[in-house]
Amino acid sequence: MAQDTLRGVVLNQQREPLMAAHVYWQKQPSLGTFTDIQGRFTLPFSTVADSLRISLLGYEETGLQPQPGAQPLEIFLSATEYELSALLVEGKDPISDAFLLTKQEQLDIYLNPVAAADPLRALINLPASTNTSESANPELRGSSADRSRVLVNGVPIYRPVRNTQINGIGNFSLFNTELLQHQYVYPTNAPLTRGNSTAGAVAIETVKELPQNYTQLSLGLANAGVLRGQRLDEHNFFQVYTNRQFSGGFLTLNQSKIRDLESFQSQDAGFNLHLEPLPDLQVDLLAYGIDESYGLRLNILGQTGPLESQRQRYFHALRLRKSYRKGSLSLHHGFDGSKTYFTFGNTDSRQRQRNLYTAFDWRRELNERWEMQTGIVHEQQRYFFHDSLPVDWFRNGLDDPAFAEADSLRMQRLETYRYVRYQPHDDWLLQAGLRMSLLKRDFGRYLSGQFSARHQLTREQALLLSGGYYQSFSLPTSFDKQIRLLNSWQLALDYDYLSTEDLHLHLAAYYKRESGQYDPLQNQLEDHRKIFGLEALIEQPLTTYWSYSLSGTWLQQRVFGAGQEWSGTQDQLFLAKALLQYRHPDWFDFGLNYITHNGLWTTRLSPAAEPGLAPSFPGLPNDFRLRPYGSLNLSLSRYFPWGKRSLVLFLNVNNLLDQGNESNLRYTPDFHENGREYYQRRSIYFGLVWKL
Repeated sequence: MAQDTLRGVVLNQQREPLMAAHVYWQKQPSLGTFTDIQGRFTLPFSTVADSLRISLLGYEETGLQPQPGAQPLEIFLSATEYELSALLVEGKDPISDAFLLTKQEQLDIYLNPVAAADPLRALINLPASTNTSESANPELRGSSADRSRVLVNGVPIYRPVRNTQINGIGNFSLFNTELLQHQYVYPTNAPLTRGNSTAGAVAIETVKELPQNYTQLSLGLANAGVLRGQRLDEHNFFQVYTNRQFSGGFLTLNQSKIRDLESFQSQDAGFNLHLEPLPDLQVDLLAYGIDESYGLRLNILGQTGPLESQRQRYFHALRLRKSYRKGSLSLHHGFDGSKTYFTFGNTDSRQRQRNLYTAFDWRRELNERWEMQTGIVHEQQRYFFHDSLPVDWFRNGLDDPAFAEADSLRMQRLETYRYVRYQPHDDWLLQAGLRMSLLKRDFGRYLSGQFSARHQLTREQALLLSGGYYQSFSLPTSFDKQIRLLNSWQLALDYDYLSTEDLHLHLAAYYKRESGQYDPLQNQLEDHRKIFGLEALIEQPLTTYWSYSLSGTWLQQRVFGAGQEWSGTQDQLFLAKALLQYRHPDWFDFGLNYITHNGLWTTRLSPAAEPGLAPSFPGLPNDFRLRPYGSLNLSLSRYFPWGKRSLVLFLNVNNLLDQGNESNLRYTPDFHENGREYYQRRSIYFGLVWKL
């Protein structure tokens, strides 16, 4: 074929766009993709003579053989006979889709040079991601990671990262991209149907279709794994995988650049099950377990030494969904348990955690204009601590005095929510929701509320105004053994323009007022912080094979407490990102990503007046700005198809220019400044994925 990229839009018989339709080549389903919120898709042409297939729950599957020059395609799907007699609401978009910023598919994640095939790391390239810690933890529009929520099939997974350090940073998420169909990103005003979040939310949906059986083998510089996808029949399947991670080859190759990382290893396994025992009943189960450990050499408050950590964790997320005429009923159940151990200097901490989650959701389409969803949620969290901690926070050496402490925390919450969606006109969509506590214990009764108004200005342009007041809870640590009620006022205005030539322009302005944040270094509770941000994005194909995106975010972050005002760590931050991609089905896929910002604020310490006394704070918190940050990341992959089999070779280079990006100040034991701490220098990783 003369063209190597196929573009089109999937519509229903009323010419309304259909989101999340699966578009794939019958002989090469791995080249498939899903339609976006406007029904549009882009995918490479099959390398062999092939038929294009399009499927979506609640609609008849169709196929065609695209001809050169017939672009962009308009593909129409017809509702199934069952849906015509009994409308299955779950074949539609989520009721809260008006809050949606973006939806990422498998292919988006695999081709993102900064993601390293990790779904949560793929968020880093979005303008709404204000992640400055090189972590997989979502940091959205100026809020800390612990304020955001990540959900899998409607079940929240807290701290969804592995290789977690003492400061909460996680290098990778717990999720396997091969099991992911798409993830919804809500950067502000996360819909109350998704839970209570005082920042944003990421909602991950697992795959609902498996076109064929396959076995996938992966081998890299630091990992080896196997995954099996097995169809039980046309609508039922499971996926099971296991991975082994080891540090020898990676550290040997990158030894001169990664000096603080001494070792890491892990063994994990996952299981994804999708069943449709009846035409109107779906069962989705994701289960995951990991046993990991790592060793670092860090400088923490003047003490340099080894940090060692081990963790075992298991979670599962179960969803049962019953669809009926113009509605659906869903049951969500989740369990998350872990044991964590870490040691540094005179700190020795052992922590156990258990979370139980159960929710019922009922969704109903009242008529063509009105739709509502209601639900009830019960969650129980238990934490157990057995620690040996420094007597004085500033004396954490191995020979410094420590004290033993054992404690446990328990929180139980019961919430209910109501959510209404109203479409007064084809160009307008209004939504509102309330979520409230039903228990007086622990934090008493609290209430969250939100609204949104989305106006389709033209076929290419849309404007979204959203706002609300939200309540959530902090996550305790060994150094802050409390569960605090957090709250946030949020207001955001988003504008999107998407042309028929795939030019996408996004502009946004937002304001937040957050309270409940605790500063462990200052040992004080902030009164509140104010966040104001502006963001812009432009992305567009340059040619058949080349595409680019540019984004910029400006952030103001002010903190108030004890009658004073000071800068947040990201105050006056300008964050710029650029992405250049080349995708050729007969040659290779190439991605180059650059992220830069003008440096973070940190708190400077002054030496103690006498040996053994605490250091002093010469000024307000965050009184010193680190140097500007810059990181260029490269990804390169080559796809080799052999009928139904394929081989992918890949290479990732992080921080290609080997820039020394400062992460904090470094101190001697008596708190004299002794240089800087740095983020990761240049690292190289390569491997292969063989699909049989």
